[in-house]
Amino acid sequence: MGRSLMEALDAGEWIGPELNGEYMEKIIDCTVKIQKYNTTAMTSREEMVSAFEDVTGRKTIGSTIVVFPFRCDFGFNIFLGKDVLVNYNCTFLDSACITIGDYTKIGPDCHLVTAIHPMDHMERRTRIVRGEPITIGDDCWIGANVTVLPGVTIGDRCVIGAGSVVTKDVPDDSVYAGNPARSIRRRKFSIYTRNHDRPNADTDMIRMGKRSWRYSYQKDLASLLSQIERPQNRGRIPSPWTFFGTVHRNAAKPLDTIP
Repeated sequence: MGRSLMEALDAGEWIGPELNGEYMEKIIDCTVKIQKYNTTAMTSREEMVSAFEDVTGRKTIGSTIVVFPFRCDFGFNIFLGKDVLVNYNCTFLDSACITIGDYTKIGPDCHLVTAIHPMDHMERRTRIVRGEPITIGDDCWIGANVTVLPGVTIGDRCVIGAGSVVTKDVPDDSVYAGNPARSIRRRKFSIYTRNHDRPNADTDMIRMGKRSWRYSYQKDLASLLSQIERPQNRGRIPSPWTFFGTVHRNAAKPLDTIP
């Protein structure tokens, strides 16, 4: 006996003619629920959440919200974390699992596409399809009109620029943009990182950025005082902007390069 539709989807197998009927039935069932979600007059957040839970078949967590209009194939392959925002007019083709981590924001008009069709045109006539999962980590920001292709994993704390097409995996703490999306830079740990998420945030920031704001501030002050003591500067009162400008310029330098 062959696999069921759910087993074939989970395994990433080709859905052939023998399962096409059930495949289309699931899509039609979801389409009816999506139409209700997108067109029903709702008067509260609770009604929106309840209607979306009917699409996915599971409870949302925290203040997670999906703003309509929204479209998907099945719904049951969508897994959203805590406090996720999916903005207007997004499309999730969830032939395979789409997993989005906590606190992640998905901009408007984004497409997360897990479905794959054959490259050969004759095979495509048979309407076979399979899926590869998409995973997006915690604390990510996916800009407007981004397309994520099948099988892609985006790590934690990543930013994807608007209009990008993500064709390959993105490591943690990265900024990617373009078509195809490429690395622009690696993000440093923010001084605003939540302590309960990263208890050693200050230590990590110093280790990765190779600088300490307190130490930099002290060196900038010492540099300014040494300038005041120079013979040509005696009797002059430096502007406070001189000092703060020095702090701003040195903030992005490694400690061992600050004069």
